[in-house]
Amino acid sequence: MPAGVAVLLTIVLAAAMVTGFLFVSGRSYLLQRLPGAPPPPPTLAGTVQHSPGGTYWGAFLPGADQDQSVIANFASTVGRKPAIVTIYQQWAGEPAFPAAAARWMQDRGTAPLIVWEPWRPDLIGKAAVEQPAYRLSVIASGGFDGYVRRYADQIKAFAGPVFLETLHEMNGTWYPWGGTVNGNTAADYVAAWRHLHDLFRAEGATNVTWTWTPNGETVPNTAANKPKAYWPGAQYVDWVGIDSYNWGPSGVTEWRTFAQMFDANLAALSTFGKPIMIAETASVEKGGDKAAWITTLFETLTGPDHDAVGAVIWFNKAMPGYDWRTSTSAASQAAFNAGVARPGMLSAGQLSVGAGATASPAS
Repeated sequence: MPAGVAVLLTIVLAAAMVTGFLFVSGRSYLLQRLPGAPPPPPTLAGTVQHSPGGTYWGAFLPGADQDQSVIANFASTVGRKPAIVTIYQQWAGEPAFPAAAARWMQDRGTAPLIVWEPWRPDLIGKAAVEQPAYRLSVIASGGFDGYVRRYADQIKAFAGPVFLETLHEMNGTWYPWGGTVNGNTAADYVAAWRHLHDLFRAEGATNVTWTWTPNGETVPNTAANKPKAYWPGAQYVDWVGIDSYNWGPSGVTEWRTFAQMFDANLAALSTFGKPIMIAETASVEKGGDKAAWITTLFETLTGPDHDAVGAVIWFNKAMPGYDWRTSTSAASQAAFNAGVARPGMLSAGQLSVGAGATASPAS
């Protein structure tokens, strides 16, 4: 046997013996320190669980995905850090998962809620809704599989818990994934949701908490367009959500109480047997007492509905004609601060996350 081959075999045999010894002796963790050893696969978080301790609170804070001081400043104003922060991402341009922002949040005990929207948001009018490129049948048939798989891999690499809310408010007419627009059907919706879920599973991105969220008001209000028509199935959903706002008085809306907005919706959502999230809510000042509305919100979540609602997200943004921010008045800000401080409202560092798994290569 040539001398070079003999030396090589000796090295391989020695390495095998060392590796075996470390595994047998329970010190396999030392392998990662050996020169040339591959890094250990990450341990993925499990899904976020409904905490028996109460209701997680969170917020959508515009710009937080780019500048995390936005979160820090909001937390300073409120006096507590949110357990969940929402980030909206559109598929146009195929942006990557915001890993840097997500890691910043995770390091502070906050989970990101990614609202993942398949459309081009820069279009207006009918063109904003009628986007054939983002038709549900296109998604279900694999038209975006490359992007979806890459995004799933990026979430898997992040490894922390991620709420993923996609195809939300499907029972409305304002998004191209709505079940009654853009050539879509409820069956297309179910197929698209299941396809996305299956792709993430195939990539091993099991650290995703799948959040299915209809709108509080069904438009058009027909039996065929009710949320239950879009239900993907219990094995495809981890949490169910609801979006509803107190728009105040206008030509088509009026001031509404928490009970008017949510009692019937929460009863309907409870039939799905999943934790419930109020995924978007807020109130205007005009037409009533916003501070009192906020107080009632948190009194209800920590009182009559303390077991019914697992999370609530405040949409903290000013929009034309509707300023949803907590800071619209000193009284409203004080009510919000007092609300999230109530016993039973859970802040950063209080998330209950299920057991995860060691990441494996994508199949």
